[in-house]
Amino acid sequence: MTSAVLALRLSRRAIGAAAWNGETITFTDGRYLTSRRDRLLPAATRYLTRLVEQTQPRIMLLYAPTTGNGPTRAVRDLVHTIGVTHQITVRDLRRADLVGPFGVPPPRTRADLHAIVETLWPEARTLRPGLRPVILDAVALALGADTHLTLGDTVA
Repeated sequence: MTSAVLALRLSRRAIGAAAWNGETITFTDGRYLTSRRDRLLPAATRYLTRLVEQTQPRIMLLYAPTTGNGPTRAVRDLVHTIGVTHQITVRDLRRADLVGPFGVPPPRTRADLHAIVETLWPEARTLRPGLRPVILDAVALALGADTHLTLGDTVA
């Protein structure tokens, strides 16, 4: 499956992914990250490489709030390395890029954002409860990327 966009949402404990082909969400998935530093990067490398090989994106959008040099930063850097290895552009996005395309003014909370995403993408109701927030954020990134591309914005 070839996708225009692979959107990734990293949190301290999980990765959410959504692939967008320009018309629809074609793939979603999420994984918990191990808290063991010695296993974190090898496991994340396997998972992210599999995602890239499966979805074959032209661009990866990444939302990963980081502070300091913790595990989220290490996985964020890994996404960039995988992007270089596979010749895929990786764009780091901010919270404004996550919520901005969904209204003026944008949704104030992630719960508000998730309610909008559920309206636009009814399959959200079938997501596993634990990983649901990071997957919904990834879907929002993918849907928002389409908005930016359509309007000619430079985000994607």
